Amino acid sequence: MSYVFDTNSISNLRFIFQSNFKQFWRDMQNLVNREKIISTREVKNELDVKFDKNKHKDMQMKKWINKNKDIFLTPTLEETVFVQKILSYRKFKGILEVKKFLQGSYFADPFIIALAKVKNACVVTEEEKKDFSVSIPNICEEFRIECTNFEGFMDKEKLEY
Repeated sequence: MSYVFDTNSISNLRFIFQSNFKQFWRDMQNLVNREKIISTREVKNELDVKFDKNKHKDMQMKKWINKNKDIFLTPTLEETVFVQKILSYRKFKGILEVKKFLQGSYFADPFIIALAKVKNACVVTEEEKKDFSVSIPNICEEFRIECTNFEGFMDKEKLEY
C-alpha cells in the first residue's frame, strides 16, 4: 500500500531528530525509495512556505524535502477531475478556504484526497474526523478512501522503536 502524506504529517517529522532517530529515518527513506510515501505538488508548495518562514530552524526538514522532491507528484488529469467531483458536493465547498483562495495561497487538501483515490492509497493526515466538517477524514469517508494519522501509518508499516 502507498500513503499520501498531508502537509501537517510531513511537517511534524521535524520533531523526530535525524541525529537521534537514525533507524526511523532509514526506514522512512526506504519507504520513499519504494514509492510507498508520496504526496502532491501542492503539499510541497505549502511546506516551502512554512519552512521559509523559519530560515534557520527546521533545516533538516528543508534538506529532507529537497532530497525527496520526487515524492511530490504533479496532479494528473484524472486527479484534477476528481478534485472537481469533490468540489461539486455542496457540503465540501468549504474545503476551499476563501481567505487562502483570495490571497492566492495553496490548498492541498482536495489534491491529497484525489491522489489517494487515483492511486488507491491511504491518506496520512493529522486532521480529525468531525461532525459536519470538511476535514480530510470526512471527505475520505464519503469517497471510501482509507485515511489514518501518522501513528496509524506507523502501525500499518510495523515501524516500532
